[in-house]
Amino acid sequence: MLLTLPVELVDAIIDSVDNPHDLAALSAVCKQLKEKISPAAGTELGILQCCYLSVEANDASSFSVLADRPKLAQSVRRLRIPDFNSADDRPYWRARNEGNPVQILVPSIMGDAISRMVNLRYFSCDINVSAFLLWNDVFKDWSMYCPALKEIYLRIHQSMGHPRTKPAPLVLFNGLHGLQALRVRVNAFDYDETAFQQLVGAMSTTLSCNAASLLPSLLSLTLLHEDYYPFEACYALRDFLRQHPTIKSLKLFAISPALDVGMDEDTLPSLRELSVNTEYEHHFTPLFRPLSNDEYRPLARIDLAWMHSNDVADDVVPHLPSIHTLKGLCFNIKWSPNHREMLAELAKIRPELEELHGRFNGSYCVGDYLKLLRLFPNLRTVQNYNQPSMNGDIGAVLCESGRMNPALMCVDDWVRREDNSWKKSKRMAEKWKWALVQENAYEEDTLTPIGSVSLSSST
Repeated sequence: MLLTLPVELVDAIIDSVDNPHDLAALSAVCKQLKEKISPAAGTELGILQCCYLSVEANDASSFSVLADRPKLAQSVRRLRIPDFNSADDRPYWRARNEGNPVQILVPSIMGDAISRMVNLRYFSCDINVSAFLLWNDVFKDWSMYCPALKEIYLRIHQSMGHPRTKPAPLVLFNGLHGLQALRVRVNAFDYDETAFQQLVGAMSTTLSCNAASLLPSLLSLTLLHEDYYPFEACYALRDFLRQHPTIKSLKLFAISPALDVGMDEDTLPSLRELSVNTEYEHHFTPLFRPLSNDEYRPLARIDLAWMHSNDVADDVVPHLPSIHTLKGLCFNIKWSPNHREMLAELAKIRPELEELHGRFNGSYCVGDYLKLLRLFPNLRTVQNYNQPSMNGDIGAVLCESGRMNPALMCVDDWVRREDNSWKKSKRMAEKWKWALVQENAYEEDTLTPIGSVSLSSST
């Protein structure tokens, strides 16, 4: 029936499919659709292969194919450009670097290919500091050609043995007015302290240039630095946060910013998700206080796991009763007297809490888990509990959980079904997890980019 339609309509239907699983199903309908969507040769690029595509930075042959065949380039929805493709890059299809690959990227060829990816939604790549100027040539006009781009994930690093030169700012953010999620991971392990400070300075300068209009649609910001160093660029980051009131989700990992200096009380007024792991977590406590209009930020989820218990008790807990939008917390749980007291106090002021995304430390038994459920009778999900002591009798424990807390729907990967039975299903449990704290700071791209959480979550 589909093939009775005009060719233009069939092509338009294929072009509207954004998921490789759906494309694969469509290509299996008949031989004609398979020929359109997926070529016969195992290494040949087709519409299906290009949907989620991973191409090494020095693979000039694959980028040439994409530049010469705009139809293929237009089918790219997610593009990953690693230094080297790994053995398992799922869900990406790995382009084969055939022939004699060049040793460095060729900006003109890569730029031509990217300029034809008009449906690109998500972009991720490894960027060597020594190649910043080459990447600037690639990205100089791409905002004109990729209007659908919503999310970017950059992995910045310095190759061993390369000279420690001061990096130039990246220009890839220029003109990306529709960008909604930005994630930057800086690998500090190959740097001495001075070189690392210069790198972060360049990145923060890039972010702060014309900050008020640089990324006007930004909803999610994640900065991951794999070491602790103080640096002057923190002031640029502070200004960037102040000048981007659209941000709803913020994660900072292993950063030591002096953000308390001059931090405006109305910074990030729309913030809904917050996860901070720095040496100075108390610098972020102003985000829990009321705005200048005496209203609180619409925080729905807060990660307190990395904050010092004194900061939590003194600067956070007193404000929790007034944050009426709050539905989930993540924090370290130790069954020590101090933590029992803190949990009891928290249960008194927020008994309606729906989500606990814990980092559970120490040895637990089933009784400890049930005590947690009694403290919070309205919980709908408990994540990262995953205690081996529960595994032997998990069925009975979950049945008891459901009896005690009728609202409880998910414990780790176990999901409660309509008949009150429990099924272990990572797919079904996905909607009950909080990606901002589930995600490992050092892992690669996942099917659900970090920015997607705040794009669809409800307050």
